[in-house]
Amino acid sequence: MVEAAYSLDCKKKYADRGRSFSLEAELTLSKGSFTALMGPSGAGKTTLLRLLAGLEKPDSGVISASEFVWSSPSSFVAPQRRHIGYVFQDYALFPHLNVKANIQYGFREEVDNTWLEQLLTVFKIQDLVNDRPASLSGGQQQRVALARALAAKPALLLLDEPMAALDFSLRNEIRGELKQMLGLLNTTAVMATHDLLEATILADHVVWLEDGKVLREGAPREVLKAELLRLKEQTRDI
Repeated sequence: MVEAAYSLDCKKKYADRGRSFSLEAELTLSKGSFTALMGPSGAGKTTLLRLLAGLEKPDSGVISASEFVWSSPSSFVAPQRRHIGYVFQDYALFPHLNVKANIQYGFREEVDNTWLEQLLTVFKIQDLVNDRPASLSGGQQQRVALARALAAKPALLLLDEPMAALDFSLRNEIRGELKQMLGLLNTTAVMATHDLLEATILADHVVWLEDGKVLREGAPREVLKAELLRLKEQTRDI
């Protein structure tokens, strides 16, 4: 039996480009799984990530991690107590700190120097430890952001379109590095993305959202094939 690590059954009103939506999230994440949230811009992908992170509170319903309730009408667990890592779309590195200090911040408590060296090595940033974010390329900043998010060995990693600004070859390289680290940690991961290839390579489960609703979910190839067929039918009707 697959262990359910996280579950959401909640609603949250949100707005995008002047339009209001209600996210209706009913979702179960199994331990060690990698889920890709897909769908058009404004579908609710980032809002769902923020609910899991504790950066937003649902209007109603429950979010839980195993037997622990993170959010309900009567209780709320703060983000810093959820043992998560979060990679924002703009990386959100501290500009006044160098690469090493940015990653060390992710440990939150005592720094594990062995793990720090492994992160630096796998993400190929060991020669950049004294550099500040402003001097780094987009790919280098992305690697630092991933290393910082994984520093505390989070049980849950949340990624908001983390490679959207990178070119194809760089995306492919960083995907491999990320997959290697997640395999080591058995971390549950949820990623918002528009990239079909990215979802197929990294995810074992895809959730397709539109206007705050889950239209379908399942294995990547099955969901994406169904979406392509739906788009083809819509194009034919135009």
